[in-house]
Amino acid sequence: MIRKVEAFARRGVALENDRWSWGGFRSDGTLVLQVWSDDFRKLETGTWAVQIGYPEGDDPSVTEHERLRPGSKERERHIAAIRSGAIQVIELLKGHAIDFTASPRETEGIDADRYGIGGHLVTFNGAAWIECVKWEAFKRWVPR
Repeated sequence: MIRKVEAFARRGVALENDRWSWGGFRSDGTLVLQVWSDDFRKLETGTWAVQIGYPEGDDPSVTEHERLRPGSKERERHIAAIRSGAIQVIELLKGHAIDFTASPRETEGIDADRYGIGGHLVTFNGAAWIECVKWEAFKRWVPR
């Protein structure tokens, strides 16, 4: 496990901000996103997905302060780019939080050598999720 900035650098991405960025673009157009190890779920379709956005609307689990953070705004731009069809490849790096209940979370570390590939953007429970395509990389991540 290495620091977030180093993990993204190994994937060819310079983060907009070392502290609050959750992802960025590589020169080939690939979007590389940090996701959290506790945000994986098996959908009704039988596919695994990982949550990448807050629920839309007035969801009491997300404060207005959380939605207005720079990292949240950046993630909204990433989701909009995916929705527009501008993104062809999405790599997912798993971050493990020191405390999953903290807000904002601090990353304990990221394993940059084990990344997953994201597929279709789906809405689940009102939030944006990415289907997990490259399954081998995710086997160690998902809850059993």
